[in-house]
Amino acid sequence: MQDSVNSQNSFNLLHKEIQKTIQKYNFVQPTPIQNEAIPKVLEGKNLLLIAPTGTGKTEASIFPIFETLFQENRNKLIRGIQVLYITPLKALNRDIFRRLIEMGQDLGLDIQIRHGDTSSNARRKQALKPPHILITTPETLQSILPAKRMGMHLKNVKVVIVDEIHEIVESKRATQLSVGLERLRDRTEREFQILGLSATIGNPERVARFLAGIGRSIETVKTDTEKKFEITIENPLATDEDRSLAKKLYTTAETAARINRIAYHIENNNSVLCFTNTRDHAEMLSSHLRLLDPDFNYAIHHGSLSRDVRIQAEEEFKSQELKAIVCTSSLELGIDVGSVDKVLQLMSPRQVSKLIQRVGRAGHKIGEVSRGTIITMDFDDIAESIVIVSKALKNELEDILIHENALDVLSHQIAGIVMDKREVTINEVEQIIGRAYPYANLDKELLNKTIDLMLQLKLIWENNGILKRSRKTLLFYYKRVSTIPDVGQRWQVIDITTNRPIGTLDNEFVATKAKLGTVFIVRGRPWKILNLNENKIEVTPAPDPTGAIPGWVGELIPVPYQVAQEVGELRHRLEQAYQNNGDTDAILDEYQLSSNVKEIILNTNIQQIESDVPIPTHKRIVIEAFGDYIIIHCCFGSKINETIGELLSALLTTEMGSNVVMRSSPYTIQLQLPTRINPKIIPELLKNPEHVDHILDLSLSRSSLFLWRFSQVAQRFGIIDKGAEFHSTLIEKIVHAYRDTTAVIETLREIKLEKLDIPNTKKILSQISNGLTTIDIVQKGSIEFGSPFSLLALRNAKSGSYVKSARPEAVLIEAVKNKINEKRIKLVCMHCGQWESVRQVKYLPDERLKCPKCKSVFIAVVFSRNTALKTALRHQKAKMKLTIEDKKEIKRGGKSSVLVEAYGKKAIIALASRGIGPQTASRILARKFNSEHDFYKALWNAEKEFARTRAFWDDL
Repeated sequence: MQDSVNSQNSFNLLHKEIQKTIQKYNFVQPTPIQNEAIPKVLEGKNLLLIAPTGTGKTEASIFPIFETLFQENRNKLIRGIQVLYITPLKALNRDIFRRLIEMGQDLGLDIQIRHGDTSSNARRKQALKPPHILITTPETLQSILPAKRMGMHLKNVKVVIVDEIHEIVESKRATQLSVGLERLRDRTEREFQILGLSATIGNPERVARFLAGIGRSIETVKTDTEKKFEITIENPLATDEDRSLAKKLYTTAETAARINRIAYHIENNNSVLCFTNTRDHAEMLSSHLRLLDPDFNYAIHHGSLSRDVRIQAEEEFKSQELKAIVCTSSLELGIDVGSVDKVLQLMSPRQVSKLIQRVGRAGHKIGEVSRGTIITMDFDDIAESIVIVSKALKNELEDILIHENALDVLSHQIAGIVMDKREVTINEVEQIIGRAYPYANLDKELLNKTIDLMLQLKLIWENNGILKRSRKTLLFYYKRVSTIPDVGQRWQVIDITTNRPIGTLDNEFVATKAKLGTVFIVRGRPWKILNLNENKIEVTPAPDPTGAIPGWVGELIPVPYQVAQEVGELRHRLEQAYQNNGDTDAILDEYQLSSNVKEIILNTNIQQIESDVPIPTHKRIVIEAFGDYIIIHCCFGSKINETIGELLSALLTTEMGSNVVMRSSPYTIQLQLPTRINPKIIPELLKNPEHVDHILDLSLSRSSLFLWRFSQVAQRFGIIDKGAEFHSTLIEKIVHAYRDTTAVIETLREIKLEKLDIPNTKKILSQISNGLTTIDIVQKGSIEFGSPFSLLALRNAKSGSYVKSARPEAVLIEAVKNKINEKRIKLVCMHCGQWESVRQVKYLPDERLKCPKCKSVFIAVVFSRNTALKTALRHQKAKMKLTIEDKKEIKRGGKSSVLVEAYGKKAIIALASRGIGPQTASRILARKFNSEHDFYKALWNAEKEFARTRAFWDDL
């Protein structure tokens, strides 16, 4: 049967009119996935179609559907919506959908799109005359399921197609959709055919079961035609040209070499997508390329940019007006950007699936080779990239993680079922929910506790086991249709040195990490927080980046356990070959690496071997202790290292009675202790896996991350309003009030799934206990004497590898000087009160100022928009009773005029500085300075002190 299908053209199974129509759109010969899937779709089977992007999965599902609808439409048997095409893409104006709509028109089939931005007029028309095929999003399905008229039209649905399922299956959007499909089956009162479309994904059998739900058969169709990849790994060496460029860009020579190499690839290809792992890196690379060549023909694309800006970049790239786009995961989705020659990836993509999705955008057509290059940073980055490329070529993808028993989604879907049915028994709710794959093992007690919370919040009513709508049900349901976390606005980061924005931070980072004095990395440099004010964070350059938190930490893709273990295994193999005089080159020859990439891997490994610190591998943990700073080298990946780090931090904090600061990476855990300890205590703490859950529950529930996640979960539960601002003190009180509810249970479950890996952590702790994983301890006097691996880990912790060199102090002070001299101030005569003038500081004369009206030298300096001083002087001259504000203005003006009389323009410069009033200016002006640089440095220090303490200042 299979051979016969492959030997024939499956388009021949379609009606002649359909064949004629699709040929009009250049569909003459079916692709392998189309040839294999079309007969099975026509048989009515539930299918998960897996094939690389660009191989025609959409057409493989929709062409045979056209066949059925075309025949029924000719016989006038169609009523209501027959097919739902559900896609997670917000950009529903893709060419593929426009083409489907046009094909449908040729065949007499009505295909329409409906999403959150669809006009009310279009929605009304759809309600009056529903299309045959409705293309929509998971959220819009949730909106129309309980609707009276649209809900009636859904009763006729015979086929549901879920597109891009690989993109959402690990999110709560998918969990919500799975229950939505069960509610849809209740609407239709029969089974409908389900078709899933996915790019290459790990564990396809589980995705298929998720799609079908409990108790239904489904077949996975995966063609034998594998996508061909050519992926190279580069680590460009810095040249004299790069060293010269580095000075221009205020960056390192190594970073300049990478920028030059990226520019080279863009110049030598027609169309290039350059992926970065974070928005911050995308912005930095974009600004570097612009400095390299202001006429560089490229755009930037990431989630923080407006939709219009992103669409413009997509359209201009597709029409070849742009040669390149610097982007993040925002362009991994099936957004049509036309032909791509090559994909660049700055730094390791961190996951196999990410590499395949990104590089797969190049050579989009069947038979074309997808070409990509990873531009690496250092030893760890190279080793990780080697492993990921190797696994990608062998098609070894990561397992997927599904949100099972998500209780906030459960609450919303219970409300939805009540809306659908008006009234329903708890047993019926349990049956509907239990058919959805994520809730197959839902505990009855958790279901009842969720219903209890809903009753407490008056979201529904209950009477003798029957659930009914309350006044709040409809508003609760429709306001929480989207499960996408509402992170709110981004905070603008202002450098007080220049008074200019340098970047943004998201709400989660600010809520969980940002405090006065926190040092973080943004735009490749360390900054110290001086003040948090509404949606603005004021910062100053930090001289020491040790312990600085990357501003993009929440965006980073976790490196899987399997990848980190293979990196450890590669280290081990190279160590064994070197110590046994074996052929290390032969090991690296397996990976097709350039000579300098090989050299970096070998040299770094040899340096570590020849140091007095063992090489950390997949089976060996190495602890380096530097007094109160400890680095634990362990190749367990992001989530397990975060779990072990959280565990150690909690235990050591209890042991020492003071907070322990912890940071983790895929290959290290770093601990900053309040005082030095004997590092031998750490292996003892890691030998008891039995109490891991209890310790982590206690530790997590006290963390800022828990408060932030709880605020999101509480919004989905209806405990707090959607989009409410985050205030940690208020959230703490709400957590206490709801401590025994499913809101707390769900918050902990969500964090454990997305941030930690407790099951595998327990396995590793057991391996430590039984000696299968060894621990070596090395004590050092100070960090400077750390091993090569430690120094690399510290450098990455400081900068995240993509870093600009620190700006020289002279450059910073020059920026302060320029900022002050560009400022506009107002001069007011304190003697006559009749003269005032707004001037720019840099244009003021060096000689002493005099009032042009009365010749007085007592000239006050105020802000350019100040009108209060002149008003106060007028009141004083008229001998009116002065208000408290009048007196304050005259007092301040008098003090500043005395300083201007004594010090001239120098006083005006001081008073024009941000936050410097007459009292502070007087102290600074009374000092003797050896140079202009020292004077402006004193002003800069005063500005920083003002920003840090401004909340406590009454006035200047």
